[in-house]
Amino acid sequence: MPLSADIDTPLLEARHLVKRYAHAPRGKEITVVNDVSFTLARQRTLGIIGESGCGKSTIAKMLMQIEKPSAGELYMHAKPYASLDKTEFRHGIQMIFQDCYGSLNPRRKAIDIVSEPLLVSTTLSAQECRQRAQEVLTQVGLTSVYWYRFPHMFSGGQRQRIGIARAIITRPQIVICDEPVSALDISVQAQIINLLMTLQQKYQLSYLLISHDLAVVNHISDDILVMYFGKIAEYGCATKIFAQPRHPYTQALLNSTARIAAADKPKPPALRGEIPSPFDPPRGCAFHTRCPRAQQLCREQVPALRNLDDTQVACHFAE
Repeated sequence: MPLSADIDTPLLEARHLVKRYAHAPRGKEITVVNDVSFTLARQRTLGIIGESGCGKSTIAKMLMQIEKPSAGELYMHAKPYASLDKTEFRHGIQMIFQDCYGSLNPRRKAIDIVSEPLLVSTTLSAQECRQRAQEVLTQVGLTSVYWYRFPHMFSGGQRQRIGIARAIITRPQIVICDEPVSALDISVQAQIINLLMTLQQKYQLSYLLISHDLAVVNHISDDILVMYFGKIAEYGCATKIFAQPRHPYTQALLNSTARIAAADKPKPPALRGEIPSPFDPPRGCAFHTRCPRAQQLCREQVPALRNLDDTQVACHFAE
């Protein structure tokens, strides 16, 4: 995998993940994640990007065991998921949700929301759990005046801070961030991103960041996984991919962001068309129906994910 050579055993590894859903009205299965493999190393951030429906959130659900893979394997510390007990799993990986209000119990105070993971997964007393919760809430910027308030009494950014505190209180090594700032005001987004980066350094966390915001992904990620139609389009070092994207889909995504191109370096063509229907997937490369450089080979053969300058690309004409 295209990660730094100084990393030993990955904290998290996905091998050939597949997720299919039965769709009764149509009488057939649809594949939303198709042969996806990646690794997450210690104290690094893997950004997963792609349009809605590309399989990003489904991957997060499988990593959190909310959904079971239809095929493929998941490992934490080189141990299969099936061999992990509940406590080991909860202390290994946690999640920050996109909906910073809906993910919080409206009938519980902030201090209780944050201390609950310790109550259910440790032998600490209720008082010790509350003390730890107070420490973590303070670290995310919520002092004692906020501890006994209900979720509706907080702003969106403050609610997300509660969600972050709840995620890190068990001292996990891996945190999945599912669109952690997309529901927040622009003025608050930078504060939350900076908080996540500070906590990553303090607790040596590894992040799996799912986001539509390429500026956020570029700012915080070490590696990038570009998804299209349930498959990997491009995977590798974030710096290299943002500087020289190889896949035409990655180029189109980067072109869709508000950025100023150099005068002597024209932008790649804008993304056109719609994502194919999962009930009627196209032959060959799934992106050929929207690709400006598609040729007959693209319409006939599925491109293999291959190494190209330390980046993995699924394109017949990536050169």
